[in-house]
Amino acid sequence: MKKLWLLAVTLIMFMLFLQGCKFSLSPEVYVSDLLDLKGGAGNSINIPTTIKLEVISKDSFTENKDRITMILQDYFGKVSKVSYEQDGFNNYYVAQINIPAVKDQKQEKGLGYAIFLIRLVDDKEGIRLILTFNRSVFNSLKDRIFKEFSQTISADDMSLDINLVNDLKNDINLDVQGVYIDKYPCPFRSRYILGRREKVNIIFSDVLRDYLIKSGDAEFAYIVLK
Repeated sequence: MKKLWLLAVTLIMFMLFLQGCKFSLSPEVYVSDLLDLKGGAGNSINIPTTIKLEVISKDSFTENKDRITMILQDYFGKVSKVSYEQDGFNNYYVAQINIPAVKDQKQEKGLGYAIFLIRLVDDKEGIRLILTFNRSVFNSLKDRIFKEFSQTISADDMSLDINLVNDLKNDINLDVQGVYIDKYPCPFRSRYILGRREKVNIIFSDVLRDYLIKSGDAEFAYIVLK
């Protein structure tokens, strides 16, 4: 009986390793920063971002947090505010990183190695916000984590959401499609009024996330300026 119990535990742990761990990214974007970038304040800015990686347990977090941090530093640069978080039965390594936001076609040297970046495409009436995903660099991170922990992340289990903060003195119009706005589904193109000093959570649907993984680019919002 004891052997059967040990075998069952081993199989469960093996299945957990095969499934990979959940991974989420949550940038916080201020509209004023985007307008400054659009207006010529440099070619790129850093966007503060919360990253979460699923771990097996709190003990696993305590034991491995320094190694996880070192790996993430090689791909995202500075990693700060490392903490543990529990959500139901799931355990997470949580930290703060930066991802770049750039003007379209004006990427600074070295940003080609960024796993994620936000591109601003300026037109006469507004700004298109596009998330770019570098799959080859992501796969490098994925392999690195697997070699270190025999468990890894998967793009298919990735969760993406952007917190857009209107820190202007006026309301702005926001066009979205294929996302959730504060958990409200927007499968078709919809206009949302973001009031002054308000924040909205833009959550990628599975379809938009899968499109991002396949194509490398996905527009998640359009800020209407006229």
